[in-house]
Amino acid sequence: MLVSSSYDETLVIWDVENCCQKFALKGHTGWVNDCKLSADQKWIISCSNDNTVRMWNIESSEDIPVVLEHRKNIGLRIVQCQNCSKPFSIAQLDDEVNHKYCVFCRLEHPSEFSPSPIDF
Repeated sequence: MLVSSSYDETLVIWDVENCCQKFALKGHTGWVNDCKLSADQKWIISCSNDNTVRMWNIESSEDIPVVLEHRKNIGLRIVQCQNCSKPFSIAQLDDEVNHKYCVFCRLEHPSEFSPSPIDF
């Protein structure tokens, strides 16, 4: 993960692995001069020409409304995990019936969520 600050009053969190913007944080009312991502990647601190310093909690970034909206805008649908009730995204063309559980639930209990064998 990478974070950048900008003259447009935003901070942008980048998905380095996929070379794309993950989401933007808005709240400053002046040029964002600097920012720093914590070592555990749960917090961002930023300072701005608006004479403020802000701390942003991004620990649960998947639950931030702007992240969910961004995913919708790039062609993903948001569905709710039937096990833990957390929202997660799937491609617009994916069949929702086959994607009932988020990746965390599937990883935590792989035997419960493994797909049924395909008969040829």
